[in-house]
Amino acid sequence: MGHRQIIPLVFAAAVHSHIHQLPHHLMPSPDLGHRLQLSVRCKGDDGLDLEHGAGHSRDLADPAALHQILQRIHRKEGIGVGDELRSPALRQFFPVHAVFDVLSQLQHRHALTQSAADRVKHLHGIALLRTFSRQDPGQIIGPGQAAGQHDGDHAVISQIKDLPELRALQIGRATAAELTSLDGHRPRILIGKDTRVSGDMLECTLAAGLCSVGADVDLLGVIPTPGVAYLVRKYGADAGIVISASHNPMEFNGIKIFKGDGYKLPDEVENRIEAHIFKNCEDIKICDGAEIGRVHRLDTAVDDYVDALEQHIDADLSGLNVLFDCANGASAKVAQKLFPRLGCQCSFTGTLDDGVSVNDGCGSTHLDRLEKKVVEGGFDCGIAFDGDADRCLACDEKGAEIDGDKIIALVAKDMKDRGRLDGNTAVVTVMSNLGFMKYMQSIGIDTARTAVGDRYVLEEMRARGYAIGGEQSGHVIFLHHSTTGDGELTAGKLLKLLARKHREEGTKMSELNAVYTKFPQVLINLTADKEQKQAYKEDEYIAGFIESQQQNLMGMGRVLVRVSGTEPKIRVMVEGEDMEAIQSSAERIADMIRQRIPGVC
Repeated sequence: MGHRQIIPLVFAAAVHSHIHQLPHHLMPSPDLGHRLQLSVRCKGDDGLDLEHGAGHSRDLADPAALHQILQRIHRKEGIGVGDELRSPALRQFFPVHAVFDVLSQLQHRHALTQSAADRVKHLHGIALLRTFSRQDPGQIIGPGQAAGQHDGDHAVISQIKDLPELRALQIGRATAAELTSLDGHRPRILIGKDTRVSGDMLECTLAAGLCSVGADVDLLGVIPTPGVAYLVRKYGADAGIVISASHNPMEFNGIKIFKGDGYKLPDEVENRIEAHIFKNCEDIKICDGAEIGRVHRLDTAVDDYVDALEQHIDADLSGLNVLFDCANGASAKVAQKLFPRLGCQCSFTGTLDDGVSVNDGCGSTHLDRLEKKVVEGGFDCGIAFDGDADRCLACDEKGAEIDGDKIIALVAKDMKDRGRLDGNTAVVTVMSNLGFMKYMQSIGIDTARTAVGDRYVLEEMRARGYAIGGEQSGHVIFLHHSTTGDGELTAGKLLKLLARKHREEGTKMSELNAVYTKFPQVLINLTADKEQKQAYKEDEYIAGFIESQQQNLMGMGRVLVRVSGTEPKIRVMVEGEDMEAIQSSAERIADMIRQRIPGVC
């Protein structure tokens, strides 16, 4: 039994043992006891063991035993905000308020600590969760983390079955309550979404939650995430909410909140919203009568956003023949209006709006399909967006990929040539290719490196006044025009450069793509829980070994070993000119970590 099964079952047993404490009207299904007959036994420091039926079981009605088990789970399994520790089957039997009732009585009667109770809430999948890596603080999501799923380095996204309508209702209420509490006025909230079928359900429920606390709601319909960030400023709204799971499959969905200036919510506001959710929003006054908010639909949202993009890009793309892959997502409506208006010959793929095809074998996460079509169709280049169009990748006429590093290098040099590169600096992450770094140095552009995640890129840009930054994944931020990554703005800037070079010099996209040679990279992902990650951080022998491997590369490469903030991973990346040397170095480092830290694999 894997640890992703163990944790919810422990909680099931814990709640079952206290079922007698529930009022009659909160009692779960009568066959719950039959379905969840479990016993728990402690095996010392090596963890917990579960078995069905009778056995050497601990009495979970004993609060000390329960507390001990919770502490052991936390220590052994490394429970953290965002972990995938949930039991959908259990939620069929226990209504949300029943579980909260049990927890509150446990805390009151048996001195169960708040932290332990909160961890139980996470096990059951009730708590409102944020990305525990804090890489994208505006992203507020449903319970649990989908295994291996994360929004680039933005944020984890939840499966829709784990983001029920009740959660969306609570998020709406908590958000409206916080915005109202700032100055007591009646807030106005925008809601946008991508094309996922679950978006309609969550949109309605969010709107209901917002209105129940007195907020007015404007529904924008299907629109890219950066479109909401722009329109919240243009319309003078108090906040904008996006319902999207970015590049993830259609069965996932998430919720992201922008404040009135188009930036993500600050930590302190997120914390207060989260606190309301932990209390089941029982501390929020529900409006009635004329105080209830109203819902309006804005049919001009896409056109207003397209007008803004056209102005920001300010380009004549005539002479270009471009294939756009819209990932069957939010970019389709915008791209089909914007790029023909800019003058290029356009063809589009990935434009379905059927609710189930978003990111399905298309878009920026499946670039191979676009690359093949570009070559077969004789296009000058291809452009690919993801589901919510906050990222953009490209390929040249030969079908070769152009990643975020290449886009930043090309556009930053053009900005420098035109005197528009504020601070003579581009902001990237530690994952940017060494070839990129050497090229930027050769043309006299400084680079600032941040931790992985566009949150950190944006923080550095705002703190230092830099104009461009982003990641290899295609999240590129143009701070002169936008408060977040914008795929269609990025595409427009890249195509503008190509169109001008093509007219002046006959330049092809493959020539721009050859701006520098990428150094080979080897990436090994090691599976490690919270304790193992901590052991890695504290092991000086491993640190010394990694340093020796860096020295062995003799300035011709680099080593980067980092703990993932969103997944149970230690990532070993070695980069350099000699593929054989870096492969050997990466494997030696990975083997050393496995030897020094038992259980890492």
